[in-house]
Amino acid sequence: MPDNFESYRRFADEESASELMELLDKNHIVYETETTETTSKDLIFVAPQTLDTFLVKLKPGDFKTVNDLLQQVPEPTIHEERFNFLSEFEDNDLLEIIASPVEWEKGDAQIAEQLLKQRGKELTDDKIIELQKKKFETESKPKKGKPIWLLIGFISALLGGLFGILIGWHYYYSKAIDPNGNKFYEFDKATKKQGLIMFIIGIISFVLFFILISKLRIDSISYGYYPRY
Repeated sequence: MPDNFESYRRFADEESASELMELLDKNHIVYETETTETTSKDLIFVAPQTLDTFLVKLKPGDFKTVNDLLQQVPEPTIHEERFNFLSEFEDNDLLEIIASPVEWEKGDAQIAEQLLKQRGKELTDDKIIELQKKKFETESKPKKGKPIWLLIGFISALLGGLFGILIGWHYYYSKAIDPNGNKFYEFDKATKKQGLIMFIIGIISFVLFFILISKLRIDSISYGYYPRY
């Protein structure tokens, strides 16, 4: 079975993604594109993210190959407009860019390093490697579910709501993908267990609710009353 295409990088528009697509075409790497306004899963279950609209998708097995190809591309000339834009970032934001350069435009990591140097916080090569390694380990590690959504999910499941069933399935089965294209379960074992319990409770509650409604309907018909649903 062929691999499914997964989101590799997001851009504001198709023009911004042109250099990456040219690189993929040149190296005969198959890809897909998608235009979207937002990623609802990220907004509801994880944390709000930048609302980019143009996605470039690759097969997971090609992630590392493309990462290596991008490293071989010469750093572009620093544009003043991009430099001014990133100069508004806090130090921690600039460190995030350096830690995960593949998620940003080519050259952003170089600008971030220069800005930090101007602020008296120059980074050594060892420090940059350490930041990138830590970022990779963090992104490849299953996370805990948000308590508020677990609570909402259990309440909805107990009331027979489909929303609780969906949240439970999401926490139990949802998978993420690391920068190298490897898939892993998005949530840790404890959250997955709670998600499965929530899912089962939701299914049972929904079935019982359906049986109760059916019984009430039959009883109403028996007494000559025809309710409207």
